[in-house]
Amino acid sequence: MQSEWHSAARQAERDAVRLAWARHVLSEESAHPSTHSAARLRRAQAIVGLLQTEQV
Repeated sequence: MQSEWHSAARQAERDAVRLAWARHVLSEESAHPSTHSAARLRRAQAIVGLLQTEQV
């Protein structure tokens, strides 16, 4: 049981870091267009979309 809790906590922490990174990338891009590659922007948008739908 404790192992499952630790695993869930680690996953939540990784998701939070990914979401923070993605929001940072998208924020930088809106402030300074063409800062990031198209692939990085697509990845950031996918992360935000995926994690936000999981939270609903």
